[in-house]
Amino acid sequence: MKKIQTFIYVLLMGFAFAACQDDSLRGTEQGGIRIALTDGTAGVDVTTRSTPSELFDGFKQKFKFQIKGDNYDQTHEWTEDVIPLAAGVYDITATCGTEQAVGEVGFDAPYYKNKNDKSVNVTAGKESNITIDCTVGNALVSIAFADEEAEAEFEKLCPDAYIDIKLSGGIQIQWNNLAQSAYFRAGSSLETLTIYRSKAGDETTDGVNLLETAGDKVPSTFSAGDQLIFTLSLAKKNGTVELNVSKAELKTIPISETIPLEWLPAPKIGYFNDEEGLTSIEYTESNNATPAKLNFSGSMAIEDIELGFEFGDIQYADWNNKTYNLASISDEDKSALTQAGIVLPELEESTTGSIDFTNLTTNLQVASGSVTENKIKVRVKANNRWSSEEDNPSVYTIKTVAPKIMVTANEEDIWAKSLTVSEYEVESDNPTKIVVTGYQYLDGAEWKDCTNGLAELTNLPDEPKMQVRAVYREGVYAEPTEIALETPAQLPNSDMEEWSYETYKGDRYSFNPWNSEGTSFWDTNNDFTTRHKNGASDVSIANYNGFHAVSCVTGHNGFAAELRSTANGRANTRVDFIVHTHKEQDYNKVAGKLFTGSANVYVNKPSGTIGDDADGSKDTYTEEKNASFNSRPTALTFYYKYVPYNSDTWSVHIELLDENKNVIIQNDKTSSEAKSDWTQASVSLDYADETTYAKCKYIYVIFKSTINEGTNMPYREITQTFYVLENGALSAKTYDQAYIGSILTIDDIQLIYDK
Repeated sequence: MKKIQTFIYVLLMGFAFAACQDDSLRGTEQGGIRIALTDGTAGVDVTTRSTPSELFDGFKQKFKFQIKGDNYDQTHEWTEDVIPLAAGVYDITATCGTEQAVGEVGFDAPYYKNKNDKSVNVTAGKESNITIDCTVGNALVSIAFADEEAEAEFEKLCPDAYIDIKLSGGIQIQWNNLAQSAYFRAGSSLETLTIYRSKAGDETTDGVNLLETAGDKVPSTFSAGDQLIFTLSLAKKNGTVELNVSKAELKTIPISETIPLEWLPAPKIGYFNDEEGLTSIEYTESNNATPAKLNFSGSMAIEDIELGFEFGDIQYADWNNKTYNLASISDEDKSALTQAGIVLPELEESTTGSIDFTNLTTNLQVASGSVTENKIKVRVKANNRWSSEEDNPSVYTIKTVAPKIMVTANEEDIWAKSLTVSEYEVESDNPTKIVVTGYQYLDGAEWKDCTNGLAELTNLPDEPKMQVRAVYREGVYAEPTEIALETPAQLPNSDMEEWSYETYKGDRYSFNPWNSEGTSFWDTNNDFTTRHKNGASDVSIANYNGFHAVSCVTGHNGFAAELRSTANGRANTRVDFIVHTHKEQDYNKVAGKLFTGSANVYVNKPSGTIGDDADGSKDTYTEEKNASFNSRPTALTFYYKYVPYNSDTWSVHIELLDENKNVIIQNDKTSSEAKSDWTQASVSLDYADETTYAKCKYIYVIFKSTINEGTNMPYREITQTFYVLENGALSAKTYDQAYIGSILTIDDIQLIYDK
């Protein structure tokens, strides 16, 4: 049994519209009306009460309007729009619900109508705003109790209580649910109103005639809006319980106290933290709590809250597929929810409340991968209505994401296709909560485990970078960190396609392994073998002849570099008179050299001196290792041909240098085998395990046509054919005073990266 509630809600609000003209009606033969509704119950000041707009909107839409005028009689549903009408006078009747027939009783069945007759004069081309005062159109009898304790006692001792009720012109019926009010047509009279404690009781001794106890409070006929209220109480006498009427009163009831609960709007649940549209939030594991509060409200006191869960977090998987109703929740379940960090509301006749999951977030963990979704299903009940249907609860999501763990590697441990993880850094409010147990790296489309921190790709990546992620619980991964790898760069002009040349007196040539507009990465020792050109006379050029040691020829693909051992150079002597004689200085007997970096040649003679080429012993030649390079290859490959003169040997040397030009790693290769066809060769750089190698800043690669420079270098005097690149093609030239030894031809140089 429930006591009669007084709902302090205004269900019909008045709108005071000033008369105005509607643009759509101007210049027409029609006018129109716009209707507003108010609670017109006598003695009630509706302007001091408020009600949710949803309640008002939902209630007024149940009204209908009977509009009658000359040649016009129609019923309209509620609308906020203008109702177009022809000019004239109209009577308007507003009704809501169904009026009981004479002698009929309806339970919780109010009927509403105009308080007074309403007429309106419609003017063509104008909109008329009218306000209709509405009242309860029928009468009612209600049962009440002094307090909740009395009501509970009555329900306990008199669970089967009922009332016989009979109206004039009607039949006697049983009123079984005393929590409801009995409604009947205005103008009716009550003939019978007797309450019985139980159906099995003696109606003569067990019944209480309520009409007699009310006395003059009972009108002979009831007017619209009349409510007769009986307040019941119980008393124990001689070991029995007596039913008494402690008070009877007659009052005019306002509309706001008669609305059926089902007409009130359903309770509503808001968004997380009252942020519009926010039904999903993220919590980063190990961070401080993320606010996750849900507020709810109802027109009446909240009766129950229903919770359901779909936890991806395996810690709370036992809660899945269960429903928790707070109105009947066990102490054990309530304790479990509370200990997990959920702050539950108390159902204490409040129309508002909240469920707070904030503290729960700090207990959530990622179950697998890097994101785990936890869904919370909520329904709220008030005024006998749930906020949503049972199969369609409001769903909210807390996504637990793995913290950002930055994986790092020492610069020296990052290579072109591998790296070794050195440490990690957790971006978190509480980083010590996260303990990394291992690492994985992405190899193609597959995540692989690092071994002792080593991540090694199967192939060189398309882009010089690698994805590495930390594992901090079995099957749980942080978002990957992208680490830049060394670029598997190749040496500029490694295909030997770029060449330029210069000429000097006597139609002589010197060649450079770069184009005329480019920059040099490779160099040769040509400036040394042709150094006699510096300020020499025509006579000295002829007598102390020089010749380039390196030039371009047809290669394995396109062009190649031809390296010739040569004895040509400044201070050689030559006599071509009666007896042909010549003598080559040992310091001029050098290999043809192609190398990365630049050549420095010093010619020891006063600047501008002419003809002083008799002594070149103090001239100097050095190779500067200044070719910048930032990658560490594991091998050098190239194609070559070799024509040794007598027994001779060619060589190649590679070394990587750090920023101070200290050697990081180096290796050599030599061979004495003649090769007339293009042959591929390689030089490996063998990095030892457990050894740290500095980052590379310079690379030094040098090819030599012989390792036997100086006194023992084999050579002979020949007419040497060489080629000049003209208009994209090679044009043959000859030089008939060439002192030439072994010839090494190099093409298609490539660096290999396998680390």
